[in-house]
Amino acid sequence: MARYDRLSALDASFLHLERLETPMHVGAVSIFEGPPFFDDSGRFRLAETRRLVGSRLHLIPRFRKRIMPVPFEQGRPVWVDDPASTSPTMCASPRCRRPAAVSSCSR
Repeated sequence: MARYDRLSALDASFLHLERLETPMHVGAVSIFEGPPFFDDSGRFRLAETRRLVGSRLHLIPRFRKRIMPVPFEQGRPVWVDDPASTSPTMCASPRCRRPAAVSSCSR
């Protein structure tokens, strides 16, 4: 029989309180600069970054889990393995426009 790790009471309360109007989740953005992250043409080395993250995912088990509710909501949800949690789904490189000059934002 599988052993499940239940959400803590605090995590479960955040999940219960989350609504479209009141997001309770936490996210992160990382900005990588410098030669180790870019090739000679200035392109970000996304494939290498995904390989690096993939090689270390086993060190952080929670990053490979998702939340599963229990039947009839008779207790706090549990963490289960998520086969979809791979480094390509965790490492994205969105295109962002450069921000406007600070002087054009002041009143």
